[in-house]
Amino acid sequence: MADLGLATKILGVLYDKYFQNHIIGILWRNMDAVVEGDKNEISKAVQLLENKFWIEKNQGFYRITDRGIDKYEEVLSASAINKRITERKIILGLLKELYDKDTSLSAEMSEILDKIQSDNREELWGQMNYLVNKGLVDWIPYSGGFSAQLTVDGAETFESYETHDYQIMTTAYRTFFLLENHIRKFIEKKLTGKYGTNWWEKGVSSGLRKKVDERKQDESKFPWTVSSSKNNLEYLSFPDLTKILINQWEVFKDFLKDQSQIELRLKELDEIRNSIGHSRTLTNESITRLEQYSDDVFKITKD
Repeated sequence: MADLGLATKILGVLYDKYFQNHIIGILWRNMDAVVEGDKNEISKAVQLLENKFWIEKNQGFYRITDRGIDKYEEVLSASAINKRITERKIILGLLKELYDKDTSLSAEMSEILDKIQSDNREELWGQMNYLVNKGLVDWIPYSGGFSAQLTVDGAETFESYETHDYQIMTTAYRTFFLLENHIRKFIEKKLTGKYGTNWWEKGVSSGLRKKVDERKQDESKFPWTVSSSKNNLEYLSFPDLTKILINQWEVFKDFLKDQSQIELRLKELDEIRNSIGHSRTLTNESITRLEQYSDDVFKITKD
């Protein structure tokens, strides 16, 4: 079986090359020189990526496909893809304005660069090639530039592309899911170390324990299994977890250090969690804070 981590690494290398210059990939003979790993394992990973149509070989070079780009962007952080997705929306928005005036109107490369406020031509060529492969844009490349216009499919899908930042929000959800469940495991481990097998009764207030019982009871009314929750902490909300950390500060203080700072960070994270839970698109600042705070929590709770 192919190493999925290695496959993702190869996909990432090809992704970066695509947006540096979408024509250049990796020569198949040089793959093991570009990506560190066992040759046999690299071969398996490459085969997996080809079978998924996430990469393709053309004239001896491996290149990432538009499907591969979509797949790799699923594992990038929200901040890492935010700029690129925002640029795509601006490009499509410019072309949509022209399309609404006259379907034959097109924009030149220089106009698009001005609109996205960039001078990175190689990056733009990659973006445009991606949009062309997705069927959203037609273009005519020429020496030193190109002209581009929206396709019928691009016009039809523009509204959904404009209003749904699903890629960014999916990534943000994944970040918070991992963070919240990491905190639950951290709490259980430290309370178990302090109180042993009775950690739930001794380390969690009666009010929170009652809340869990009520939520379990409500869930049991359905004729199917609602969730695959493994322990009581999974029935508590993010603010509930914060209460445990503060109420049992003597247990956690050696790791969390500054109580007021931790409370503030967790409160900010809860606001971000509410936005994610209610399908509100996060701002760039919220995305940055989520990723930074998440990294901080993982670091200080790692032992």
